[in-house]
Amino acid sequence: MSTAELTTMSGLELMRWVQRQRPADIPSIGRLLGMRFDEVEHGRIVISLDTRPDFANPLGTVHGGIAATLLDSVMGCAVHTTLPAGGASP
Repeated sequence: MSTAELTTMSGLELMRWVQRQRPADIPSIGRLLGMRFDEVEHGRIVISLDTRPDFANPLGTVHGGIAATLLDSVMGCAVHTTLPAGGASP
């Protein structure tokens, strides 16, 4: 799908498209970390990922930056689901 086609979708439609298609050809933090869009509704997103050794801090637990990135992505995508076609997040 082209960038022009993506701009014709509402934010909810776009997030549902990402959920269904899991586009591998579009660079993103979600692709890098292996995020999955488990639920996509108006104003609500559930994203998960499988941890791996590369995500560990020196103590062997998941680094806070991974958790913060997941939170940032969920909040941004949830807001995006409320936008009309052609709208952009602030």
